[in-house]
Amino acid sequence: MGLQDGVAIIGDTWWAANKALEKLQVQWDEGPVAEQSSAGYAQTAADLAPKDPQKSLHTDGDFKGAIAGAAHVLELPISIRSSRIRPSSR
Repeated sequence: MGLQDGVAIIGDTWWAANKALEKLQVQWDEGPVAEQSSAGYAQTAADLAPKDPQKSLHTDGDFKGAIAGAAHVLELPISIRSSRIRPSSR
Protein backbone atom coordinates (compact mmCIF):
# COMPACT_ATOMS: atom_id res chain seq x y z
CA MET A 1 0.00 0.00 0.00
CA GLY A 2 2.85 2.41 0.74
CA LEU A 3 2.68 5.87 2.19
CA GLN A 4 -0.30 8.06 1.59
CA ASP A 5 -0.08 11.81 1.00
CA GLY A 6 0.03 13.79 4.20
CA VAL A 7 1.94 16.13 6.47
CA ALA A 8 3.60 15.29 9.77
CA ILE A 9 4.88 17.70 12.40
CA ILE A 10 7.44 16.38 14.84
CA GLY A 11 8.69 18.35 17.82
CA ASP A 12 10.54 17.80 21.06
CA THR A 13 7.59 19.27 22.97
CA TRP A 14 3.89 19.81 22.37
CA TRP A 15 4.48 23.56 22.41
CA ALA A 16 7.12 23.40 19.66
CA ALA A 17 4.96 21.14 17.50
CA ASN A 18 1.89 23.34 18.04
CA LYS A 19 3.87 26.48 17.07
CA ALA A 20 4.98 24.74 13.87
CA LEU A 21 1.38 23.73 13.17
CA GLU A 22 0.28 27.38 13.47
CA LYS A 23 2.80 28.36 10.77
CA LEU A 24 2.02 25.47 8.45
CA GLN A 25 -0.10 26.32 5.42
CA VAL A 26 -1.10 23.30 3.36
CA GLN A 27 -3.05 23.50 0.10
CA TRP A 28 -4.90 20.19 -0.27
CA ASP A 29 -5.98 18.96 -3.68
CA GLU A 30 -9.32 17.37 -2.87
CA GLY A 31 -9.81 16.27 -6.46
CA PRO A 32 -13.22 15.50 -7.91
CA VAL A 33 -14.87 15.03 -4.50
CA ALA A 34 -14.28 18.69 -3.56
CA GLU A 35 -17.73 19.62 -4.86
CA GLN A 36 -19.57 16.93 -2.87
CA SER A 37 -21.60 18.10 0.09
CA SER A 38 -24.19 16.95 2.58
CA ALA A 39 -26.71 19.20 0.83
CA GLY A 40 -25.94 17.51 -2.49
CA TYR A 41 -26.35 14.04 -0.98
CA ALA A 42 -29.64 15.11 0.62
CA GLN A 43 -30.92 16.46 -2.70
CA THR A 44 -29.97 13.24 -4.49
CA ALA A 45 -31.75 11.20 -1.81
CA ALA A 46 -34.86 13.41 -2.11
CA ASP A 47 -34.82 13.02 -5.90
CA LEU A 48 -34.49 9.22 -5.71
CA ALA A 49 -36.89 8.58 -2.81
CA PRO A 50 -40.16 8.67 -4.78
CA LYS A 51 -38.80 6.40 -7.52
CA ASP A 52 -38.94 2.62 -7.55
CA PRO A 53 -35.70 0.92 -6.51
CA GLN A 54 -33.36 -0.09 -9.31
CA LYS A 55 -32.70 -3.40 -7.60
CA SER A 56 -34.34 -5.28 -4.73
CA LEU A 57 -32.03 -7.52 -2.74
CA HIS A 58 -34.84 -9.27 -0.89
CA THR A 59 -38.63 -9.23 -1.17
CA ASP A 60 -41.21 -10.79 1.09
CA GLY A 61 -44.92 -10.15 0.81
CA ASP A 62 -46.68 -7.34 -1.03
CA PHE A 63 -45.39 -4.03 0.29
CA LYS A 64 -47.31 -1.83 -2.15
CA GLY A 65 -50.51 -3.75 -1.45
CA ALA A 66 -50.01 -3.52 2.30
CA ILE A 67 -49.44 0.25 2.14
CA ALA A 68 -52.46 0.71 -0.14
CA GLY A 69 -54.68 -1.23 2.29
CA ALA A 70 -53.30 0.26 5.50
CA ALA A 71 -55.64 2.21 7.77
CA HIS A 72 -52.88 4.71 8.57
CA VAL A 73 -49.61 5.47 6.80
CA LEU A 74 -46.92 7.47 8.55
CA GLU A 75 -44.30 9.06 6.30
CA LEU A 76 -41.13 10.48 7.82
CA PRO A 77 -38.12 12.04 6.15
CA ILE A 78 -34.77 10.35 6.68
CA SER A 79 -31.67 12.50 6.71
CA ILE A 80 -28.21 11.32 5.77
CA ARG A 81 -24.84 12.69 6.72
CA SER A 82 -21.73 12.93 4.64
CA SER A 83 -19.11 10.41 5.67
CA ARG A 84 -16.36 12.18 3.77
CA ILE A 85 -13.23 12.82 5.77
CA ARG A 86 -11.52 16.13 5.07
CA PRO A 87 -8.02 17.20 5.93
CA SER A 88 -7.87 19.46 8.96
CA SER A 89 -7.95 23.17 8.12
CA ARG A 90 -5.63 24.01 11.02
